[in-house]
Amino acid sequence: LLPVLASGLAAADEEFLEAALDDRKRAVRAAAVRLLAQLPGSAWRRRVTERAGPLLRLDGAGPDRTLVASLPGGLDPAAVRDGIGGQPPPPGISAAAWQLTQMIAMVPLGQWAGRFGAGPDEIVAWPVAGDLASHVHAGWRLAAVRQASPDWAAALLRAGDRKSTRLNSSHIT
Repeated sequence: LLPVLASGLAAADEEFLEAALDDRKRAVRAAAVRLLAQLPGSAWRRRVTERAGPLLRLDGAGPDRTLVASLPGGLDPAAVRDGIGGQPPPPGISAAAWQLTQMIAMVPLGQWAGRFGAGPDEIVAWPVAGDLASHVHAGWRLAAVRQASPDWAAALLRAGDRKSTRLNSSHIT
């Protein structure tokens, strides 16, 4: 029945949805997460933003800007309650990398733009230091789908095209 709340979702529903995060049924908890994600100003949105914030930072200035991603140090009960780690990682992905992807995916996309002072095109074009770029971008792709963000989806598609072009041209001899 929780999805019925989506059509008239209001701040007054937050307490009920927070209680649903503790339900014994996974489907109920997942529905509560989806609805809390749509509720501007919810405590859930603040928690997921605060949790993911330290995992992604901007280093450098000007054209030398680089995103630095860090793996989470594990999940506490509050993170699990908020919907992280509910499913095992896909094959070939470590649990920590999957948690990073999930944490990034839960953050409202506007938070990244506000935090970094840039739009989606610029953010997704920045290189990610180390070997976590695919996990960072996967998190943003999931977020773009979940949040129905055409701006982020288009930026991610363009960034993928630029990377493909660079890879293809670097292999031409």
